[in-house]
Amino acid sequence: MQIVDTGVLTPSFIDFSLPSEFAKSALYYCPQFGQFICNSDYRIERNGINQYLLIYINSGSLCIRTDGMTAEAHGAK
Repeated sequence: MQIVDTGVLTPSFIDFSLPSEFAKSALYYCPQFGQFICNSDYRIERNGINQYLLIYINSGSLCIRTDGMTAEAHGAK
C-alpha cells in the first residue's frame, strides 16, 4: 500500500497483518509494517495509540520528542 503522508518518498510502503488469537493474547506482534523513505518534511504525531512503534534507521537521523524529552537517533554509518 502506498503511503500518502507528507515527507514520505517513493518506493515507501506499508502493509498490515492479522495476528492469530494466540498471538494477540500471548505475544508481542506487529499489526502494521513497512519501509518509510522520508525527507525532512516527514512528521508523525501519536496520542493515545496503544501500540509499540519500532524504528530502524538505515541512514540519516530522526528527532524524537516524547513526554517533554527530545532525543536524536542516527542510522548506521
